[in-house]
Amino acid sequence: MNNYLKLEMYFTFQEGTQNYQKIVGGKIKLHPVRISNNITAEGIAQHALASDSINYSSNSYKPRINDVLYFLPGVSIPRVKIKNLALSHNIKTTRDIEKASHIFGHRRTYDKLVKQEYYYTLPVNLFKEYFNLLKKDIEIGETTGIDKKYIEDVDFALEHYDKERILFQWAERRELVNDSLSFLSTSKVNPVPVALHNDKAKVLHKEIKAALYSSRVDILNEDYYDLFENLSGKTVLYEESLLEHLNGKDAITLEREQFDQLSAMLQSSDEDNHVLAMEIMANCDYRSSLVYLLMVFEKYAHVFEAKRRAKYHVNFKSLLNYLNLGTSYMAVIIDDIMKKLIEKNALTEEWTDIIYKEYTEEIRERESTYFKCHTVTLNEEALKYLNINYKREAREDFIPEEREEVIEEEEEEVPSIMWLN
Repeated sequence: MNNYLKLEMYFTFQEGTQNYQKIVGGKIKLHPVRISNNITAEGIAQHALASDSINYSSNSYKPRINDVLYFLPGVSIPRVKIKNLALSHNIKTTRDIEKASHIFGHRRTYDKLVKQEYYYTLPVNLFKEYFNLLKKDIEIGETTGIDKKYIEDVDFALEHYDKERILFQWAERRELVNDSLSFLSTSKVNPVPVALHNDKAKVLHKEIKAALYSSRVDILNEDYYDLFENLSGKTVLYEESLLEHLNGKDAITLEREQFDQLSAMLQSSDEDNHVLAMEIMANCDYRSSLVYLLMVFEKYAHVFEAKRRAKYHVNFKSLLNYLNLGTSYMAVIIDDIMKKLIEKNALTEEWTDIIYKEYTEEIRERESTYFKCHTVTLNEEALKYLNINYKREAREDFIPEEREEVIEEEEEEVPSIMWLN
């Protein structure tokens, strides 16, 4: 995170002034803010990535006895399901990140920590010139009503500031480019001494307008300052690595039979059947059911999207989070199924065959990132003319590489029950 100064400024004016605006009150302050962007000398806020601020790991999570879990903002874990791990592994949750053995975040945790807004930026040296003209206007009594404490605080903040630009929003921009202000006015009828204005004001006004730049800035929410500091150097696991353990050892695995049953339920006109199908999916064993879960979404995402209440149930939202799907858009295509299986290190030859058999026609007719044509033949007319079974390889055979067999550790048995605090 980077520390910047944010300008807050407004003025009130004397009624009846013409050609220039005489300031009779207002406020000017510089607030410290923390942003995840780097702002270049030209004022461009470079795009910030969640991975630059949060140290995410794609490693899987394997529950162990006495683990202590901490959930970052955005994580949506049904508390009732955490009890399954509490009973089986003596696992607890904590609100103190320093006591956690594992930290879990959501893919949108970063969006919860920051507020994304468009800000203008201005070189500090130009703001200092602007501010000095304002101070001179106050000294000669032309500008009044600005608390002396504001001026002192701004001077102090600028003295210790090492960045090249300050931030502000539209209201402040309006005053910075307002050439009707008494200390910036270039009007010939401006009653303020010429020494303060004219050429100097004209040049400054042009320079300020030319140097302004607007960018989207990610400002850290003040409520999360301490949390962000404590996250430094810590590894964060994705929420879905925990979700696949929450339904317990008795959770069902979706096979072809269950897939067909769910399809029949979702094809019916009975809304209760739809909701029941969503409950079955949300309570199954995610990991072992993954291919069929994704195939259900490929066929019936539109049904789920139309469920204004059921799709927001905490159990179903946990399933959506595990699959990295949203409540408003759940569509999945064939390539998405393959991609998500690879991302979760779950793709097998058996599951690839299931996908191919289910979508054979679609795969033959459409371009796919994952399914590629290996052998080319001719249409029936050409084959009859040649009277041969014509086949040619479109790509070379893949030669599998040797891999070491990974032996998974056996799970520890919990000796006793520890209830959640």
